[in-house]
Amino acid sequence: MKAQSYLEVIESIIQKRKKEFRDALLSAYTKEEMKLLLKDYFELDYDRVIVQSHNTIESEFEQLIDYFERKGELSQLLDKVFDKQSKNLKLSKFHNSIINDIDSCELKDEISPEILEKIGKSLVEGKLIFFLGSGINDYYDKNTENLPPSDIDIANHLAKQLVNNQDFKKVIGLPCQVCPAKLEERPDSSCPIWQEINENCGKSKQLEHEQNLAFAKLQMHCLSQCLLNNGEHSLKESVRKIFRDNYNIHPYQPNKVQNSLAALAKKIAKSNNLFNFFILTTNYDVGLEKAFEKELDFDVVHYFIDRLKFTGNFLYKSYFCNGNQNDEDSLKELANKEEQLFKTPIIFKLYGGIVYKAKEEFDSFAIAESHFINYLQRPTEKFPEDWKLYLENSNILFLGCNPNDVNIFALLHQFFPSKFSLSKPRPEGWLISRLKPGNMRDTDIWKQMGITFLDKCSSDYLLSELQNYVEKYFSK
Repeated sequence: MKAQSYLEVIESIIQKRKKEFRDALLSAYTKEEMKLLLKDYFELDYDRVIVQSHNTIESEFEQLIDYFERKGELSQLLDKVFDKQSKNLKLSKFHNSIINDIDSCELKDEISPEILEKIGKSLVEGKLIFFLGSGINDYYDKNTENLPPSDIDIANHLAKQLVNNQDFKKVIGLPCQVCPAKLEERPDSSCPIWQEINENCGKSKQLEHEQNLAFAKLQMHCLSQCLLNNGEHSLKESVRKIFRDNYNIHPYQPNKVQNSLAALAKKIAKSNNLFNFFILTTNYDVGLEKAFEKELDFDVVHYFIDRLKFTGNFLYKSYFCNGNQNDEDSLKELANKEEQLFKTPIIFKLYGGIVYKAKEEFDSFAIAESHFINYLQRPTEKFPEDWKLYLENSNILFLGCNPNDVNIFALLHQFFPSKFSLSKPRPEGWLISRLKPGNMRDTDIWKQMGITFLDKCSSDYLLSELQNYVEKYFSK
């Protein structure tokens, strides 16, 4: 089976069921209603699309479907007609059955040789930065018992901390960019869009996956702010329980992406022991550290919050795979302007988190709204010059990132200002996302930054292909 994007899969499934689609449209729309819909949403003149020699509405709707098929926009037509008439039983049944067909369809992975060559070459030349979002810790089978906590796990834990706290009601009333509903329109425990997802089986798994993460992130930030209002210590202890106390009871193992990155770094190190392998991550767990300590020496740069100022600084700690030189107190401030870029893999924890094999006092979590508002405006001013040049001239590969996440844009502005400059050549970037274009708000902004969407492969597949690339490259 040829690899297909999410959109191509939908198109092919609807094409095979065009007669059912026509019957569903006939059940939900009159000719006049369809004319209005085409004009309002597609700026199309119904009478120009339809050949008037066929005067039955059945044949006209068939022609309409054929027209959208030729344009490759059957999925867009289905989306719009369903949005307007979602209560029509026949149309709703057809729409939901299409989504169920998609969910049961296993998408094959594929990446073009040209793009793989660009990413692979950037990697072996030490000019590729991995940017890891919270999506690498979200699992479709929901089995997270032995894996790092996801944002959903964190949000659920924080909600339990506040279930009997009256301040929680204040959080529910906060307006948000995802769901600006009034307090009286929300259930006490969460955003009403949760109800929509749970009640509407017509949501695809991929979109539901992304929305679940978005809602969890929103809840996580708001609930954390509520705990922060009770004091920094209250928040820190609540989050620490997830990563330290729970870890001591049920130690989690690195996930597949984290293990793959460590294996990839090891392959490169065998042929080039002085190399740049740079990972930026918004996650708080120590899955990467556990994966890398089995393979290589590495360094972790960690955002540490000054609890009095709500802003912070960057600390770093070196780790050695033999474990003999690891010191719980050996954290240093990243302030030496002459510091050279470490010739070991670097894990850069943008929002802090647990500091692996260090005292609890060094744990720090940028997780509440106040933390993000007060996050360093120009973080690279804290960096050595060598680091600034590396960030400016390297390509970026985004794994587990939601293209609609505004926090990602904020971080890119702060850490990669050259990405937003149109006056000079910029490095390239790639983002893996199988969301269809209609579910992405800011595709044009990503394109302007030189970011290419990879919609036909998963993170696991790409990392596997990169391992093959590295082996072939160094065997020449």
